[in-house]
Amino acid sequence: MKAVKQLRTFAIALTAVCGLALVGSHLATAGDGYSLPKLEQSIAKRFPTVDSLTLQQFQVAHQGKQDVIVLDVRETGEFNVSRLARSERVDPGISKLEFLKRFAGNARGKTLVLYCYVGYRSSKLAARIPQSLKQAGAQGVYNLQGGIFAWHNDAKPLVKAGKTPTRLVHPYSDKWGRYLTNRDLTSYGKSSGWRIFN
Repeated sequence: MKAVKQLRTFAIALTAVCGLALVGSHLATAGDGYSLPKLEQSIAKRFPTVDSLTLQQFQVAHQGKQDVIVLDVRETGEFNVSRLARSERVDPGISKLEFLKRFAGNARGKTLVLYCYVGYRSSKLAARIPQSLKQAGAQGVYNLQGGIFAWHNDAKPLVKAGKTPTRLVHPYSDKWGRYLTNRDLTSYGKSSGWRIFN
């Protein structure tokens, strides 16, 4: 717990020192008016009990450490297009009991960071599980603010199956894809009638 508090204090201090230098391109508003920061604020209001990490805080926590478990709360087809390195997929509709069966045993002393597209599904899951995981010895449960869209908008590395680097991200739909600043780097994948989105 002390390590997590130190991490958050460090990240806040780093953000204050660096100011706008740390503000990634994910803060930009798409040309058609879709604003990921506004959406992030709306999600934070919807899930007030869920703690979130900014991209910078997450990178400090995740960099070369084994005490962070990263969970991708999206569907298989979305996960197959791209994901954050060292992340494991979790079905968005997983029950609390099934989640605890899968992760409680490995959670002791670790911090869990959940992400999805923009943070809605990951926040929804994070809101259901923190107390049970803390009882299992987890250091904390966090949502990645802005999700994989913020990560992609900030041009941070993604991987696909086999840990192969990729620059593509699944946009979920044309509507949700409007929160991406570079929509030329999106793909619906190649299975079951999915199409490339440009």
